[in-house]
Amino acid sequence: MKENTVFEADSKIRLILESVKVLSDESFQKNCWLEGKCNGRFSSFEEEVCYIFDDYSLEEFLNGDLSVASLSQKQFSALSIFKDILEDFCNQTPALSNPEEIIKATDWQAVIQAAKNVLTEFNLLPDL
Repeated sequence: MKENTVFEADSKIRLILESVKVLSDESFQKNCWLEGKCNGRFSSFEEEVCYIFDDYSLEEFLNGDLSVASLSQKQFSALSIFKDILEDFCNQTPALSNPEEIIKATDWQAVIQAAKNVLTEFNLLPDL
């Protein structure tokens, strides 16, 4: 039973990190969200937020048994900070906002940087 829980945690963190990568990559956002060139991935600001908070339940994941997920304290902290910054941005952004307005928003750069910090802690930044 413990192995299944570890597998589920590993799978969930991989899915979360996929969306974090998208939110860290302004070039991808411009190509995909503005020009529709998404390289086979369905992506929009709203979709990525839904993945992170609804489908992958980042907050629930961070409040769960982190020993199962084998996260370091730095990884946990980076994910928590990212979650808080993204939540703040979402709370200040109208639903179904224009993607160009999102990318140009001053506060969006804080989301991008927080996402990059997460990827750095998971040693994934060079893979972008």
